[in-house]
Amino acid sequence: MAIWVFSSEVEGAPSPTSLELLTKARSLDTDVAAVYLGTSIEEAATVLGAHGAATVYHLSPAGALPAAGAAGALAELASAESPRAILFGMGPDDRDVAGRFSARTGTAVVANAIDIRLDGDTLIASNEILGGTVRVDTEVADRPGIVIAR
Repeated sequence: MAIWVFSSEVEGAPSPTSLELLTKARSLDTDVAAVYLGTSIEEAATVLGAHGAATVYHLSPAGALPAAGAAGALAELASAESPRAILFGMGPDDRDVAGRFSARTGTAVVANAIDIRLDGDTLIASNEILGGTVRVDTEVADRPGIVIAR
């Protein structure tokens, strides 16, 4: 059961949020991969690997708005590889690709997660509601589970 982390390029390197999500993914599973949307793949792969990605998939950005192409490529890749979950950060590319990926695959998105965990094979995302006074857990039944973490 693989956990993937989406990573967009920020100033020529993987986004800091994606590196934090890789650390979280490593705590959930030993089969962790990064999906990198950017141009400088050699350096990025080294950084992503150092943060726990055993595999790095590269998506080349196409044009000024790469989310549509990236979501399509990600949908094809996920269909072939069947990850348990794909974790996204709150960056604009992350949210755009997550939404488009969701629309292509018919899977739900859990947004604004403050924690992600596995209970056996069940993926659970935690959120705060009512101004942070109540914490709710959402069991993510879809595969792959799409979680946007803050």
